[in-house]
Amino acid sequence: MGQGALSNTTARGALCMTMRFLLGAAFLAAGILKLSDPQGFAFAVKGFRVLPDHLVIPATYAIPWTEVFAGVLLLLGLWSRAAALVLSAMLAGFIAGLASVILRKMDVSCACFGDLQFPCGHSVGWCQIIRNVVMLGMAAPVLLWGPGAMALERPCRRGACGCAGSPAGVSASA
Repeated sequence: MGQGALSNTTARGALCMTMRFLLGAAFLAAGILKLSDPQGFAFAVKGFRVLPDHLVIPATYAIPWTEVFAGVLLLLGLWSRAAALVLSAMLAGFIAGLASVILRKMDVSCACFGDLQFPCGHSVGWCQIIRNVVMLGMAAPVLLWGPGAMALERPCRRGACGCAGSPAGVSASA
């Protein structure tokens, strides 16, 4: 491996690790803040008027617990791609919900990060969509290249753990 390839790999690993840590910390914080005020978050979910009433309470708990679990996985570097994929799907759903509220010209409080609304205000607007698009972009390197440095999961090397389509435990050269 040449010097350029090594530095490219090192830079990619550092980028993935940084995005993984930032995204994991953001979603861990968001989930904890929502769980600390479930009634407030339930009112916010209901206020968006995108879910039927019977799904508001399950969503009030499913969303933040998923954020906490995926955030912890990202911080630890375990199943990072899966966690980033789940959070990306959630972000896409959040973007759609936010756009729906904006297009319907509703005055709704976000409660995306509980009472902490950095850098956006409480009222739903384009700032929340931009913030979610940025976080979606932060998930991309983890989805594409894996967890990066300082992860508990180790990268799979060809033949070492069943990569490249070979069954688990079977060497790629067999």
